Amino acid sequence: MEEGSLLGKTKEAEWLARQLLTVKHYGNGIPADWCHTMPAEIGQMCVYLYTKECFWYKLVNKLLRDISNITIDQLKSIGPFCWLLQQYLEKNKTGEIITLYRGCELTDEQRKDYMNKKSTITFTAFTSTSRSREKAEQFGNTLFIFDCMNKYFPRAAHPCGPFSVDIAAISDFPNEEEFLIESKRVFQFMRYDYDFKKKKHLIYLMGLG
Repeated sequence: MEEGSLLGKTKEAEWLARQLLTVKHYGNGIPADWCHTMPAEIGQMCVYLYTKECFWYKLVNKLLRDISNITIDQLKSIGPFCWLLQQYLEKNKTGEIITLYRGCELTDEQRKDYMNKKSTITFTAFTSTSRSREKAEQFGNTLFIFDCMNKYFPRAAHPCGPFSVDIAAISDFPNEEEFLIESKRVFQFMRYDYDFKKKKHLIYLMGLG
């Protein structure tokens, strides 16, 4: 609630807190560690709240992209949520290996940061994608294509295992066919193209195991 108040979003923060409290009892008596399965109700609530169009997901990802600026208070208030969400994604990866898409607005300089074949790319924040290329193309001037099937690069190294979770059924936007990629996932830049018809920059990335 404190983070929401600082951003002038007190009512949103109060609502988020109330939703988390409705599932708190599912965790009674269960140790908070990686050896124990987190109750699905808690994980699904974290996913649902993350997908809400409010200050929360923006704040979470902003801090994860630059952890050097996280304060002790933020670590205490936001850290537990991130841990719960990450654990849920780790334990519920979708077995079906598919190609995922993410549309966003990038400058030329920002695109260049992704287009270095000599280095890997780590997405430190949680990353929302879609299994629908058409839906992802509705956003921004750049389309990330996450190749999990060696569809575009059949001679490349063996693809990694599942690294995302199908959250369409529990997302606040079920029609977007959303898959959520866990934080700290590593990718390799493979290719760049430009779609002149759709005026889209295409960046192909392959997940690394």
